[in-house]
This record gives sequence, C-alpha cells and structure tokens, in this order.
Amino acid sequence: MYMFGLRSLRSLQRSKILALLAVGSLWGLAGCGVDGTGQTGGTGASTVTIILSNQTNFQLDPHLFISSDNLTAEQLFAGNTFAYRAFNLTGQIDANDQVLFALPCSQVVAIGSDEAGFSDLDTFTGGTSVDSPIIFSGDNFTCGQSLTFTFSRDQADQFHTTATVSN
Repeated sequence: MYMFGLRSLRSLQRSKILALLAVGSLWGLAGCGVDGTGQTGGTGASTVTIILSNQTNFQLDPHLFISSDNLTAEQLFAGNTFAYRAFNLTGQIDANDQVLFALPCSQVVAIGSDEAGFSDLDTFTGGTSVDSPIIFSGDNFTCGQSLTFTFSRDQADQFHTTATVSN
C-alpha cells in the first residue's frame, strides 16, 4: 500500500508539473504577438514555424543560426553567434527525416543555414552544402509563416540548402 501511495503521489506531482509547464508556455507565447520587425503581425500569430527537411541519405548538421537582432549574413554566421540546436538533443537530423518546431516571432529576426554538414559514419563520406541561405524578418517573412530549409544532394554529388517561406 505504501508503494501505491508513493506512485500516486509521484504521478500527481508529475501531472502538476506538466500542467504548470503548459500554462507557462501558453502565457509566454501570448505576450509575443510582435514579429521581428517590431510590427504586430496581421494574423495575430505569435510564432514562426521552422521546418528542417533532410532529403538525403546522410546524417545532417544543419548549422542553423537564429538571431533576435537584425544582423547581416556575415554577422549571423560569425563566431559571436551560435548554432541553434534546441530542436533536438544532438542538433543532428537523421537521413530522410525532418524536424519541425516553432519559436516566438521576437526571437527570429534573422535565420540561416551556413554550410550544412552531411555525414555517413558507416562509410566516412559526406560533405558540406555549397549554399548558405538566410531569411530576414520583415523582408522575407512575417509572424505566423513557415520557414522551410530543405537539404538535398544533386546528381553531381553536391549538397545544397534552399530556404522557402509559406503561409
């Protein structure tokens, strides 16, 4: 009986923690209806959805950089910024897989992928993308839109990264 009571208490504590996290997340997002340009988005959306799509047979490190400041491409990819890896524990995307996550608009003013790395640890092959696309809030996207970075390999065995914006 003691064990049953202890498990029930742990379960109740876990439920309360999850409920508090959910409420805290919603509360944090509710106050974030401003896009990266400082203008309120017309859709009332408070987040930007980011999709990283690996369309190769290689493991991918997207070398994704995100800034809440209005930076140039050189500044975004410079040593004083850091690669964004919070979409999963390793910062890697498996072959032929994709990752989707959302961030508050105020945190995404400039976003880009700089020389994404592709690797096959079984054959010790891979390479880097020949492209380094960057997207700027206000110029290229607004709050509520989806930003998709697609990572591919062409017939000449070159790796590419493209960036698109959609509603």
